[in-house]
Amino acid sequence: SECSRSACVEPSAEGSPFPIANLPLGVFEHEGLGPRVGVALGDQIMDVRALVRDGLLETPAAAALGGERDSLNDFLALTPDAWAEFRAEATDLFSVGSPLGPDRGGHAKYAVPQAGARMRLPFRVGDYTDYYSSLDHARNVGTMFRGKDSALMANWGWLPVAYHGRASSVVVSGTDPRRPWGQVPPAAGEAAPTFQPSAKLDYELELGFVIGGPENPLGTPVPAKDAEARVFGAVLVNDWSARDVQRWEYVPLGPFLSKSFSTAVSPWVVPLAALEHARCAAPVQDLHPEPLPPYLAEAGPARARAAFDIALQVDISRAGWPRSQTVCEGNARTVYWSLAQQVAHHTVSGCNLRAGDLIATGTISGPAPESRGCLLERTWGGAEPLQMPDGTTRAFLEDGDTVTIRGWAPGPGGSRIGFGECVGTIQPAHPAVVWGVAAPHTAQQPDGGGRGAVGLGGLPAGAWLDAGPGRLLSPSALV
Repeated sequence: SECSRSACVEPSAEGSPFPIANLPLGVFEHEGLGPRVGVALGDQIMDVRALVRDGLLETPAAAALGGERDSLNDFLALTPDAWAEFRAEATDLFSVGSPLGPDRGGHAKYAVPQAGARMRLPFRVGDYTDYYSSLDHARNVGTMFRGKDSALMANWGWLPVAYHGRASSVVVSGTDPRRPWGQVPPAAGEAAPTFQPSAKLDYELELGFVIGGPENPLGTPVPAKDAEARVFGAVLVNDWSARDVQRWEYVPLGPFLSKSFSTAVSPWVVPLAALEHARCAAPVQDLHPEPLPPYLAEAGPARARAAFDIALQVDISRAGWPRSQTVCEGNARTVYWSLAQQVAHHTVSGCNLRAGDLIATGTISGPAPESRGCLLERTWGGAEPLQMPDGTTRAFLEDGDTVTIRGWAPGPGGSRIGFGECVGTIQPAHPAVVWGVAAPHTAQQPDGGGRGAVGLGGLPAGAWLDAGPGRLLSPSALV
């Protein structure tokens, strides 16, 4: 069994977040070699391309991971049976008694130290959907934005609320976000919004699920009982957020520029099969007086294992600090809407899900202040700043702050199933962003309509650059 095999791992994997019971998949580069798929084992990456080339991994699924590949998408498009076949083959290959087992030493030929590898985005993201599925998060944010009596919208207890995010700006851990520009609410006594770099930059602690399997035809829903067959695995997600931009733009259609500048994922996709020991009961759904619509209903046994006991932690650090500061300790088991419900709701209209699509939970928060999954909640909109190790405080993130998200789940035999880190450091905003300039002191819209002397984010009108009549400047032209 997989449990018995887990006791026979290479010594470097003992106590590691990547024991043989995990075997997450990622894409890496090393010493000038092209991108290839790897399996994390202990502190090493097992080179799948080389293992397939030498005939050590032979299943059809392994063939879909061999060669020079920059994504897992071909593998993701296979069936759950094919994924399971590959997982069984890889587990046997790295177990005691095999040519690459810890008692033989043959693994060294195919191992690359994780510390020396460059990780890439593990899958091509076709579409990205971000849910709003944490009850505590929804209540906290709703209270701040609309007041306690209107914290939850009327629909929240009846369906998993979501919005369609931007797939092109989903990036791998280690990709540092640049502080975005945007419109923020009018200052006191002013009628017009201000265009400026966001002053309320935030992280969001989330769990993401990577869609796989054969695509459901357009117009064909996926029932909740079959939903998890459409999910290969999970990643950590940091959905970077500009809260002041969000506050101004989110009515009536939800967030847009406040989220689309960057969403980071951890580099390793942990198979759902590796999270079996983390299964636990999902929260009781009692916000509605009547039963849920049938497509969202989960029977007792299904609900009893619909959540995942994944411990989550967020740290803030920066150069010169004596240590990092833990600002959140939470758990994914508090998510109100289950993975199966999210997939079922996503497809009930007939929407087709494709291999490589990403579904995220939204910010995961618990009932205790220390389990709130973003600074917006943790500091209650900035009113209760957090103390940092150097004596400063944080209401929101500053340039140079590094945010690190970690997660781990229980595995067989006392092992720990990890995801790797999801990390990024805030970079300063562009020094200026200009739509277009026709003459000194005059801002001109791309359609040619002048707006007179207009300041930019509090800068005087003279700070606008004279690019010549009708010439338009992109933000990149000013960096």
